[in-house]
Amino acid sequence: KTIRENQGTEIQFNNEQIEFSENGTLIAIDWTLEYLENEILNSTNFNRIEKNDTTEIKESTFNINLQSCLTKFTIPEILTQGNEWYCPKCKDFCCAEKTMSIWKPPKILIIQLKRFQFSRMYRSKIGSFVDFPLEDLDISQFVSNPKKHHKCKYDLFAIGNHDGSLGGGHYYAYAKHFELNKWFELNDSSCSSFS
Repeated sequence: KTIRENQGTEIQFNNEQIEFSENGTLIAIDWTLEYLENEILNSTNFNRIEKNDTTEIKESTFNINLQSCLTKFTIPEILTQGNEWYCPKCKDFCCAEKTMSIWKPPKILIIQLKRFQFSRMYRSKIGSFVDFPLEDLDISQFVSNPKKHHKCKYDLFAIGNHDGSLGGGHYYAYAKHFELNKWFELNDSSCSSFS
């Protein structure tokens, strides 16, 4: 199938090869973030995809849970060339494996989720909904201290939100009043309860 300039042809994903006109063709691709991460960014053919400053990732339509965010945060990462670790023994930079973990869980656990992503090719706000438990968030599997005699379960009592985009926006919060056992929205000078 040949695609001609300005036809606005929709291409269905399959394994067929597509021929483009000799004058060049602009293709706009609208991927879900899940497909982009799993099928494109991890693909051996990713380096063949040309990107420019207008490339963006739109808000995804799938949900993520907080446990999977913590799991991804603790996956070992190889520090490769250009991001090497400095070894104090051999006094040289070398590739190494870095792993994030919690040694001693704090009395109050604060989790800040990365809601913006940047690369050389694109910048965007991550709009995926993150599902989290209101009670008993268990982080024991992320604690690396062999003497795990610390409290590893947490109840949610506040959330900070950002509405807007990379260029601007507005922050507001939700917080639980324990004596009243009610949730409140805190938005600038406004405070209102909700159920």
